[in-house]
Amino acid sequence: MTVKHFTENNMKHVWAGIRMMSGYFNDTSKNSRLPSTSTIYANELNVFYNRFDCHDFSGENKELHEILSNRF
Repeated sequence: MTVKHFTENNMKHVWAGIRMMSGYFNDTSKNSRLPSTSTIYANELNVFYNRFDCHDFSGENKELHEILSNRF
């Protein structure tokens, strides 16, 4: 749901989600492990993060590198 909160500009919930995913807690008395979550939630996270791996930008990167190398 962090994406939904991000698109709705709800930063309080975005940071709460990031803290939960990273296992960071302000209160040292809390257990530092992630809460138990369902496989559905784990799959939602996988879909979110794997969307960055579906495109191959190596051609664009090479072209941009050549352009920038010629400028400097």
